[in-house]
Amino acid sequence: MELKYIWIKNENTILKELGVNFQHSGNGKFFYEDGILDISEQEGKNRLEFGSNILSVNVIAGKNGAGKSSLCDVIVNALATMEKGFMRWVEKFEGIICIDNYILYSDGLEVRISQRLKHIGYERKRFLDSPMSSIFELQNFKKIIASETKFIYYSNSLDERGYYHLPALKNISTQYLLFESIRESTYIDKPEDGKFRVNTQFQLNAYNELERDRMCRFILESDEQNIPFKLVEKIRLKNTFSAFNKYLSEPNSNILNEIIDEISFFLSEDRILLPQNFIKLKMSQLVKLNILIQFDLLAIEEIDVRKFVFDEEYYLKSPDEIVRYIKAYLKLIDSAEVNSNFSRLDLEEIAEDYGNKWFAWFFTLENIYIDLKDHHKVKRLLDAEKSLTEKIGNSRIFTLIYLQNFSSGERNYLSFFSRLHFAITPRYSDLDIENKHFNIFIDEGDDGFHPAWKKKFFKWIIEYLKQNHPHKTFSLYFTTHSPYLISDIDTDNLILLDKNQGSTRILSKESYKPFGANIHNLLADAFFMEDGFIGEFAKGKIQFVITELNRLIEIRKNADYDVAREYRWLLFECKNIIDRIGDSFVKNKLIEMYLEVVSDKRIIDNEIERLQKRIDYLKGRGDYDFN
Repeated sequence: MELKYIWIKNENTILKELGVNFQHSGNGKFFYEDGILDISEQEGKNRLEFGSNILSVNVIAGKNGAGKSSLCDVIVNALATMEKGFMRWVEKFEGIICIDNYILYSDGLEVRISQRLKHIGYERKRFLDSPMSSIFELQNFKKIIASETKFIYYSNSLDERGYYHLPALKNISTQYLLFESIRESTYIDKPEDGKFRVNTQFQLNAYNELERDRMCRFILESDEQNIPFKLVEKIRLKNTFSAFNKYLSEPNSNILNEIIDEISFFLSEDRILLPQNFIKLKMSQLVKLNILIQFDLLAIEEIDVRKFVFDEEYYLKSPDEIVRYIKAYLKLIDSAEVNSNFSRLDLEEIAEDYGNKWFAWFFTLENIYIDLKDHHKVKRLLDAEKSLTEKIGNSRIFTLIYLQNFSSGERNYLSFFSRLHFAITPRYSDLDIENKHFNIFIDEGDDGFHPAWKKKFFKWIIEYLKQNHPHKTFSLYFTTHSPYLISDIDTDNLILLDKNQGSTRILSKESYKPFGANIHNLLADAFFMEDGFIGEFAKGKIQFVITELNRLIEIRKNADYDVAREYRWLLFECKNIIDRIGDSFVKNKLIEMYLEVVSDKRIIDNEIERLQKRIDYLKGRGDYDFN
């Protein structure tokens, strides 16, 4: 599905009667005037190519509040509304959307298409609430939309726009994951009345746990050479428990109690010291107890739960996928390191925090550390999990946690790319394996990156998609404040927004050449920084010096007293600021103004020395005649 054009009639936002053209495979630009939609005649031209599977790139830039994120909101809410014939939308869309060769327009809006559009094969259809509701009237369109095109949305901001829940959307925004991660974590607590009450601490722990698990899996499945920093050497392995597992609650909770109650035998007055073989045995029992829920999902008849958990060989009678998984797990923990020494006070605090001693006991048992030198064993477990979950649907049976304090930039890198990896990779995504095309919306994706990484961010994304998903195609939509990203694209890829009298408008860019442009020029043009590129605090200090020196120069012209002596403290403050200025041009101009007020021999000597060096340099070039 190729988005070519959108015209928005929305009186509730700053996007009012706004038409936006997107880069697409065809030629010409759409425009809507007086009820007629037409396309400009434009000769075909060579496009900047990003890769064979990158069909289009659109970068939306402009002032704060110009409507960059709002534009993405409208597109996602209008188009990501149908999955396999099931439709759901959050907001009614009013306007026009051009997808492939179809022009979809809302009821009540007059839209006639030009003869030129009819001639090149465009067809129009009216819809009531959502553009996708009209697809049933379009030949072959249902199949294209339902089975091949999906949407991905990323934002690291915490605001209401991040909580999209639409049929054709994989939402990997921080806002959405923060609320949804509790559903598949170890931190769900189901009380007797069956009503879930999410503790805020549980929610944050669940989000962090799943975030670290995604990062670990991304690291294990990536080429280390493509990650721009040193990776973790050890990871922690945990089972993924859930309150939905009936084998962890009544009437089977006596088995769980039996597994963990033996821990109390090793309690001393202030510590708990567990034998390593004991921990590994208990982990093997816990993994079998936890995986019993898969029997229900596989519709397998009742088994002897006790024998399955405690007998070392009984599990071998299980389906092949379960046997393979348990074997891979047991082999991994057999060679793992174990932390077996704990403070009793720490465990009591854990039990108090979670209101349940089981969490403290789980903590003592689930301290299995895997050296990534044994990464082949971890990958074997990942493969076994994949085989099992392919039969039961999207599910996470175990959790991996890295044991490294990443910098904020490193964490942001892993967070973004691991989420993108999970959204596209069928084994992790709840989207179907036959999805061929993805529309990816990235809202300020390089937020938190060092400038050196901001320069590489766009290239990293393109390389990741080409290397890891060569058989899928992508349309990319960025909102950005980064001049580096804009310097990586061509004029056709750029959408410039401005805000005028409370409404968004599209700026002309025909003479604009962003590709490979100087970032200072881009800051001025794409982000409207006409007032310079230094911080406002420094700018204020420099303006103070200019104002005060100009005032003293005027005073000195008519004064019959020593102005420099009278205003020595003010001059001292000005000189203190001048000495700190890094830009040599600005600094030298201010020194000239300063010397007009005061005769400072040291400054004069320094200026003479600077000018002499400049003269010597020019003489050395031999290009000038100084006679």
